[in-house]
Amino acid sequence: MVSRMVTITNRLGLHARPGGIFSKECKKQECNVEIVKGDKRVDAKSILSLLTLQAKCGSEIELICDGAGEEASSAHLVEFLKTLPD
Repeated sequence: MVSRMVTITNRLGLHARPGGIFSKECKKQECNVEIVKGDKRVDAKSILSLLTLQAKCGSEIELICDGAGEEASSAHLVEFLKTLPD
């Protein structure tokens, strides 16, 4: 299991469009991908779950990858989050 802290930098946060883009990218990963914000832990491969986090710009989240290729997936997804379009 690999865990990394990430700050949401998208000015509109992880709302529907960037959340959908991120969720699709997570689905490409072999490992399980989860996001923790506060006391909520959700499956990042589910757009509906991601939206329940209400992750706004500046929100601190924990990205957790567990399984095959977890290290590479974690590094890739952290960078992907940093470049999400609005």
